[in-house]
Amino acid sequence: MSLLTDLINLDLSDKTEKIIAEYIWIGGSGMDLRSKARTLPGPVSDPSKLPKWNYDGSSTGQAPGEDSEVILYPQAIFKDPFRRGNNILVMCDAYTPQGEPIPTNKRCAAAKIFSNPIVEKEVPWYGIEQEYTLLQKDVNWPLGWPLGGFPGPQVINLSYFLRGFCVVFLLFLVWLHLVSNISVADLLLLVDNLILIWAECWVLGSHAIPQFIVIK
Repeated sequence: MSLLTDLINLDLSDKTEKIIAEYIWIGGSGMDLRSKARTLPGPVSDPSKLPKWNYDGSSTGQAPGEDSEVILYPQAIFKDPFRRGNNILVMCDAYTPQGEPIPTNKRCAAAKIFSNPIVEKEVPWYGIEQEYTLLQKDVNWPLGWPLGGFPGPQVINLSYFLRGFCVVFLLFLVWLHLVSNISVADLLLLVDNLILIWAECWVLGSHAIPQFIVIK
């Protein structure tokens, strides 16, 4: 397993100028993230310099089968914390071949609002908390909870910012996530293990929505 992980995350930046760009977009449910990778001849820092790409929208619930072509427009670039080197993550918006945003492309309307001179003048900042829970293997139930049951208030109190051997491994996973986030985004990131719910909390500006999506 470690060998496979090493190969997947192999940094080739000292051997070739080529990079891998992972194109990311929001799927048809609005809750799912999709991605696919392509090789580029060299480093890119400006999303407008990246090539558009396409995918089969009928496979993601975003287009009918008889007209399934969807075009990815690169919008933001982030460092890839897994492949490292000059490899990048690319947040994309989805459009029809005619250049119209597809119905699930809500970011297009948001971009119009954020780019309004009146809004930009106000320099809006936001506080967003994204919560996630660590689940038991093969069971859709929180780690540390009795299967099918609730731990009770005394366990909840013990879990509040708990430290010690019993939670070291779980904390290790969460802190790995935090470190990866730091290398991707320029957000103020905090980790909170309040009530067995791991949360990412930050204060951010109007261009942080793609960062918020990518760090998932």
